[in-house]
Amino acid sequence: MLNDKPVIGISALLYEASRDYRITHSYAEVVTAVGGIPVLLPAALPPEDVEALLPGLDGLLIPGGADVDPLLYGEEPRRELGLTRRSNDDFEIHLLRAARAAHLPILCVCRGEQVLNVAFGGTLYQDLPSQVPESFRHQQTPTDRNDATHSLDLKPGSLLAEIYGCEQMAVNSFHHQAVRDPAPGFTVSARAKDGVVEAIENQAEGILGVQWHPEAMYLAHPEHSLLFRWLVSAASR
Repeated sequence: MLNDKPVIGISALLYEASRDYRITHSYAEVVTAVGGIPVLLPAALPPEDVEALLPGLDGLLIPGGADVDPLLYGEEPRRELGLTRRSNDDFEIHLLRAARAAHLPILCVCRGEQVLNVAFGGTLYQDLPSQVPESFRHQQTPTDRNDATHSLDLKPGSLLAEIYGCEQMAVNSFHHQAVRDPAPGFTVSARAKDGVVEAIENQAEGILGVQWHPEAMYLAHPEHSLLFRWLVSAASR
């Protein structure tokens, strides 16, 4: 805690084209807006430094990004696989495992949900259009990022339903991968109308992953700030 505010670590991945470690600005802005202090954790950190930093964190946020290396969940890459960077995957997997062992509340967004699932033994669809052809279009680019493009059903009694206070809502959608088999200890807490997994959670441990981008919606749709309020509140405790 700093100035009675919880410190939320946010992973910052290496982007090959620009050669920098970065996150979308809205993650840090929404954490600040709901009373947390965002601290960026660059993927250059070696495991021993991650361990050393954890006592100074009160919560963890894993943001969106590129595809996850399928070798990490026992598959060969399909033609439709997008850009991957194994060093980013290895960093976030170690970070997630260490944060879970330290009992930190964890929120993961889009790629973050996918790497969360892989970190603890789950699998992914590498490409929804080719592997689940009956699914609707989940990659809504170039739609405005604050626009909702499809609806979800939230599992009654789940942590996610408790946070939002509802069992159905609309979200944005910018992904072509998704959770296939949830990791042991995690349950599906939201699905799109086509059955695609949109959220997983471990309610008892305070770990939540969502497939949409609430950080891009919260200004136009304030209910999506509730996820970050939950993270900051849980980190305060």
